[in-house]
Amino acid sequence: MSLAVTDSKEDGEDYIHAQVRLKDAYFNVFEGFSIHQATGSRRLRVQVTQPSYLMDSVIRFVFPLLRVKSVSIGGRVIPWQKRNHYHQYLAEDSLVCLTNGSRIIFRPKAVRTPKGMALFVYFRDEPDAWVFHIRMLAIQPTNTVVRGCNSWFNAPFSPFFQKIARAIPGFLDRTLYVRERVSQRIPFQTNGGILMLPKQWLEFSVEWEIEE
Repeated sequence: MSLAVTDSKEDGEDYIHAQVRLKDAYFNVFEGFSIHQATGSRRLRVQVTQPSYLMDSVIRFVFPLLRVKSVSIGGRVIPWQKRNHYHQYLAEDSLVCLTNGSRIIFRPKAVRTPKGMALFVYFRDEPDAWVFHIRMLAIQPTNTVVRGCNSWFNAPFSPFFQKIARAIPGFLDRTLYVRERVSQRIPFQTNGGILMLPKQWLEFSVEWEIEE
């Protein structure tokens, strides 16, 4: 992996530009953000420079558990159960109520969604925090890989196993992101990516407002 990062400021908004080179993905990342007293915004754009497979891109927030009273997505209150579970829904307004009485309202927006991807939001109930992601995710991947996801094997399975998995009817669909959807205790899952060509890009944003 190689990474080159620069930053700049334009029209009152800060920008970060990163050139990323991975084994199967070559792309530029542009993130713009602005923060005011009670409002803020973040924008993320990922543009491919060579044919690349992309699974997801996220804008991430972390809230210490002791500061949070409740969280919800589209009016659905999500209980904290220390499961590290992805409570994921298609992008809707989301709410974080803090113990000091403040409320943070997040409004996500898809600007450019490549075919086969969709914009989601999710809360994850970690042991000491709520993790909140706005996430552009491949839901109709053009390429999939089954990989182990545990302490003793965290890598793709062998090509022979991949061939067997593809031959089992429905296996890839049922196990696509299965650890996120069902349980982190499952020791494997299928990941998927879409093939993006040079100059193709995805872009999404989120605005937030703090109510005292």
